[in-house]
Amino acid sequence: MVNVQPKNAKLADRARRIVAQAAGVTYDRAGELLAAAGDSARVAMSDGAKTGAARVEAGAEAAAAGGSISEGF
Repeated sequence: MVNVQPKNAKLADRARRIVAQAAGVTYDRAGELLAAAGDSARVAMSDGAKTGAARVEAGAEAAAAGGSISEGF
């Protein structure tokens, strides 16, 4: 579900809950991370989301891990 595309309210809520649980942040913080990540749950959940890295850096980290966000946790 890391590739969820929040194109409607139901999917946006799902993406926020997924990011909140995976990154260990609040629901509100998950919304902020998603916004900063261009609504990409994968980027929002990356290690860069926890450290405050820029979207480009977080995306590069996810790509370097072969798309596996679990490598950063």
